[in-house]
This record gives sequence, C-alpha cells and structure tokens, in this order.
Amino acid sequence: MKLRILLVSLVLLSRVHAQSSPEFTFQVQCLGSMSQIDGDAAVGYSKPGFTLGVWGGYGRSEKRWDYSLGFSELGSLRGFDPDNPGLTPFHIHARQLELGLHQSRNLARFGHPETRWSIGVEATRLLRAWESQGYMPRLQDDYRSWGAMGSLRVHHGIREHLSLAASCDYSLYSVVNNSATRWVGWGLARGGAYYNRVRLGVLLHP
Repeated sequence: MKLRILLVSLVLLSRVHAQSSPEFTFQVQCLGSMSQIDGDAAVGYSKPGFTLGVWGGYGRSEKRWDYSLGFSELGSLRGFDPDNPGLTPFHIHARQLELGLHQSRNLARFGHPETRWSIGVEATRLLRAWESQGYMPRLQDDYRSWGAMGSLRVHHGIREHLSLAASCDYSLYSVVNNSATRWVGWGLARGGAYYNRVRLGVLLHP
C-alpha cells in the first residue's frame, strides 16, 4: 500500500513538474514595417521595410524571457510635393542587425493564453545606409554604427504553427553622429534623429 502511494505521488509530481518546468521556444519572424526618422523634416510612416529573423524564448508559458535576432531595413522617405517644390525629396535606407531581449507574458488570466505581450530592448548594428532618390554621399558616415531601440510587441496565435505579430519600436538615442543628444529620444531632450517604426507580420513555428 505504501509503495502504491509512493508511486502515485511520484507520477503526480512528475506531471506537475513537466507542466511547470521552463521550456525553449523557437520561431521564424517575417515582418513588414513602415518607419520614419523623427528629426529629418519628413512627416508620416512613409518608408516601407522589413524584418527577417528568429524569435525564441525560455521560461514558463505564462512568463518568460524572449530573445530576437533580425535583419531589418528601415529609414525615411519624402516624395516630391508640388505644393512645396522647395522641399528636396529623399529616400533613406538603413539596413541593420538587431539583437533583442524581451520580458513577455501571456494573457491567460484574461482568458486569452494564445496572446502574449512583451517589452524589451534591441541592440542594433548598422550594416549599410544610403540614399536612393537625392544626393547624400556621406550618409553612412553620419550614422552611428551601434544603437538601441525600445520595443513593445504583441503576438497572437491563430494556428498551431502560426502567430500574428505587431510591434512599435523607437530609438533610445539619436542615430546620427552630429547630435549632442545621445539618450532617450522621448525624454529629456528632442535633438538629433530617432527611428520610429511600426511592424506587422507573422511568426512561424517549425
């Protein structure tokens, strides 16, 4: 009798541990984006771009640490305006690597365990910056090689191997070298130039 009780207890404990133990997750992220550069005299999310990469996590389903690695293009675009012919059109492209760390939670307590939100920081490494519509020959020299962006994301699972993803991202300090403002674009000072981006896409679960 004691042996049976012990065996049953061990089985129950193993099931509880399996349900609550941390686990790894891995997904492929494919996101489209619209961005602008606050501080470049252009208005609106007019620059189309993308992010391709991976998204993963470690922890329990309700709360975990997520990581991300992506290759992105963002920038700014201002077309010709016939009402303001003196404004010079430009199309700024910036391609960069992004490595992020995020704290995420699901919404199980609200009855939606398939939905997660996260907040985090993404370190960025500029690979190339160029202008394709006007003339900015030293554009890449004007941009910082390293940067950081704050990110707020929401994921919603719609199928077993597919989730929708949306994010809002903003530079934590100016992306250009010729700025005295180096920290928190939304905060103490508004000098410099800051990436402002929204993204929408999918996460594929292998």
